[in-house]
Amino acid sequence: MEEDEIVREDINKVAFLGSDYPIEKISQQFSSTFTVIPSTVPFFGENSGEISLLGIHKATAIEKIIQHLDINKENTFAFGDGLNDIEMLSFVQYGIAMGNANDEVKRAAADITDRHDEDGIYNSFKKYGLI
Repeated sequence: MEEDEIVREDINKVAFLGSDYPIEKISQQFSSTFTVIPSTVPFFGENSGEISLLGIHKATAIEKIIQHLDINKENTFAFGDGLNDIEMLSFVQYGIAMGNANDEVKRAAADITDRHDEDGIYNSFKKYGLI
């Protein structure tokens, strides 16, 4: 398949689960055109992840939303636990990693809350006076 045939305006991300093809090979083959992010969810399997358009991620979406809604970036919060959350956590004012996030995600965050199954978001909302 030619490169111009695999880039489409109506698709911005593809997730793959439990591929028989190693994630390293997928990354090598597509990283010049796409962002390849391995999944951090063990249940999905070793060779799972997502492929998205270069430069398009959760932070670009948040930037568009805050511009459209005329919200100050100082009032932005994001919670994440996966490698696909790193740009988002770095972009917002309060990037908060879940306690179950891997170390790379935690390093990108400004704060770390409890695990998702320990009321992490609720606890963080209380900490920051959001509730």
